[in-house]
Amino acid sequence: MKKKDGSEIWVEDHGWYNVDENGEILFHEGILRDVTGRKKTEEALQLQSEIVENMQEGAMLIRTGDGVIVYANPAMERISGFTNEEFVGMQIGAINAPTDENPEEILRVIIDSLNTNGNWRGEILNLRKDGTTYWCYANITAFKHTKYGNVRLSIHQDITERKQTEIKLKISEAQKNAILNGIKSNIAFVDKDLKIIWANKTAADSVNKTSEEMIGQTCHHFWANPAEPCKDCPSLKAVETKKSEEIIMNTPDGRVWEEKGEPIFDAEGNLIGVVEIATDVTERKKAEEALRESEENLRKINAEKDKFFSIIAHDLRSPFNGFLGLTEIMAEGLHGMTLDEIQNIAVSMKKSAENLYSLLGNLLEWSLMQRGLTAFEPQLFLLSRKISESMALVTEAADKKEIAISYDIPDDLSVFADANMFEGIIRNLASNAVKFTNKGGVVNIAAKTMPDKTVEISVKDTGIGMDKKMTDNLFRLDIDTSRKGTKDELSSGLGLFICKDFIEKHGGKLWVESEEGKGSVFTFTIPERKC
Repeated sequence: MKKKDGSEIWVEDHGWYNVDENGEILFHEGILRDVTGRKKTEEALQLQSEIVENMQEGAMLIRTGDGVIVYANPAMERISGFTNEEFVGMQIGAINAPTDENPEEILRVIIDSLNTNGNWRGEILNLRKDGTTYWCYANITAFKHTKYGNVRLSIHQDITERKQTEIKLKISEAQKNAILNGIKSNIAFVDKDLKIIWANKTAADSVNKTSEEMIGQTCHHFWANPAEPCKDCPSLKAVETKKSEEIIMNTPDGRVWEEKGEPIFDAEGNLIGVVEIATDVTERKKAEEALRESEENLRKINAEKDKFFSIIAHDLRSPFNGFLGLTEIMAEGLHGMTLDEIQNIAVSMKKSAENLYSLLGNLLEWSLMQRGLTAFEPQLFLLSRKISESMALVTEAADKKEIAISYDIPDDLSVFADANMFEGIIRNLASNAVKFTNKGGVVNIAAKTMPDKTVEISVKDTGIGMDKKMTDNLFRLDIDTSRKGTKDELSSGLGLFICKDFIEKHGGKLWVESEEGKGSVFTFTIPERKC
C-alpha cells in the first residue's frame, strides 16, 4: 500500500469482500496490520539463505547448548560427502577427528564455545563420510535465527591442500636442517645487514650456543675470528658486489679457514641475503704443505744426486787424468829423465793423490750423512784445543803459501758438540780459506760467547772473495759454484754442504759475508758449555 506521503508499506489484511450477483466487488471490509519490518526481515533472510546456499565455503547452523547441526549448505555437502539430511540431527563432535593433530582439548574448547554462546576460530581436522580426513579453517559465530533460535554459524574453508603443502615444507625444512646440521662446516643464512636468520649446529657449537641463540647476531660473531669483524668478510663483499666471494683466513689459534659468501636473490632479482660457509681447512692445508715440502725434498734429492754425479764425472776424473798422465810419462821415459824431473813428477803425483784423498773423504762423509748413518755423539770439550788438533793438515798447506793463521779464542771456552763433526767443520772452512787466499795472506779463526748461550765461531780470510751472485748460490746444490784456488787447487764445493749439515745437526746456523777482492768471513754457531 501507498501512504499519503507516497512511501510504500507492507500490510497484512484480515477481512472480506462484498460482491454483487455478477461478481463485482461492492466494498471491502477488514483489519490491516503494518508488517513492513517483518517482510524486510524475511527478504533479508531469503537473501542470506541464497548467499549461504551459493557460497564456496561450507556453512552449518549448529544449535546452541547441545551442538546439534540443524542445517548444512551444498558446499558443506561437497566438502564432507554428507548430505544436508544426514547432517541434520548430527552432533557436531561426530565429524571431528580426534588425532594427534586434533587433540581432545581443542574439541572440548569448540564444544564449550557452543554451550556458552562463545565464538571460536581455528584449524581443525574433520572426517568425511568415506572415513578420510580433511583440514578446514572454521569460524564459529553466534546469532539468533528466526526459525532455529540461538545458533552458531560455522563457516568451513577446506585448507587440506595448503596444510599438505605446509607439511611437505616442514618435512623439507627438517630434511634441510638435518643435512645442514650434519655438515662439519659453519653455515648460516644472513640478511642484507649481515644478521643471522639461521645457523646450523656446527656453527652454533663453535661458540657454545644454540642455533636459536645465534639468530639476530652478526655473522662474524661465530666465524673463525669472532673478536672483531673481518674487513674481508665474504658476506660483506657478497652484499656489496652481489657476487659469490671467497677468502682464506688464518686465525690466532693456528687454524686455517676457507670462507665463502653466496648471495641470495628473490624472484624479482633483489638481494635478500647471503649464505655464508666457513670450513676449517687446516688439515688440508697441512697436507698440501707436506706435499709441497715432499716435492721440494724430492727436487733437493735430485739436485744432490745430480751434484754427486757431477763431482764423480768431473772433479774425481780430472785428478785421476793428471795422475795417470804423470805415471805414463814415467813409464815411457823414466830411463832418460834427470833426478830433478823425477822429483817434480813425484811432487805433482803427491799433490794429485792428496786432492783425491780429500775429495774421496768428503764424498764418503757426505754419503754417510745423506743416508743418516753419521754418528752424532755430542760431548763437552775445550774449543781452542780441538781447533788446534783440527788445523794440522791445514797449517801445512798454509805454510807452503806463506799464509799466516791467527787465533782469537778464549782459553776456557768450551762447546758441547760432536768432536768428529766439529773437526770436519773447522778443517773444511779453514782449508777453503787457505785455498782461496793468495800468498802472504792471513786467515783468522775467532770465537765468542753469545747471549743466547751459543758460541759464534768465524773463519776470516784476506783472499779473493766472492760477488753477491756467488754468495747467494753458495749453498744451492743445483747450481755449480766450484772454482779453483789461487794455486789451481781443485774444489768440488761439497765441503761447504757437509759443514752446513753438520752445523744444523747441532741446531746452529752457517752464513757468509764476502766482498770480491777483499776476502770472506764464514760464521757459524754451536751450543756452548763452560768448564
